[in-house]
Amino acid sequence: MTAPARSSRAADARPKKKKKRPPRHALLRRWLAVGAVALIGYLYWHPLTTYLDRRGELSRAASTVADLKTQKKALERQLALQRSDAVLVREARRLGYVQPGERLYIVKGLRDWRRAAAHRSTVKRDG
Repeated sequence: MTAPARSSRAADARPKKKKKRPPRHALLRRWLAVGAVALIGYLYWHPLTTYLDRRGELSRAASTVADLKTQKKALERQLALQRSDAVLVREARRLGYVQPGERLYIVKGLRDWRRAAAHRSTVKRDG
C-alpha cells in the first residue's frame, strides 16, 4: 500500500520555518565593519570640509589679487601721467600759481558775464 498523498492544504498548514539567525560572531563582525566605516567617515569629515573651505577662500583671494593687480596698473599709469610736466603746469595754474615773470589777473563776475552772453546770443537768434 502506498501512503496517502498529502494535500496542498496540509503543506500550507504546517508552520513555516523561521529563518536561521547567523551566528553571533558573524553579527559582531558585521557591526564592527559598520562601526569602522563610520569611524573612518567621521575622521575624514573635518579635514575634508576644511579643505573645501580653504579651496573656496583661495579662489576668492586669487580673484581679489587679480583685481588689485589691475587696479595697481591703472594707478601706475595715472602716476606716470601726473609726473609729466604738462600735467604739473596745468595743476599749478588751476591752483593759481604763475611762472616767474608772469602777472596774475583775477577776473571777477565771469560767471555772470557768461550767463549774460549766452542770454544775448539766444535773443539774437529768436529776434
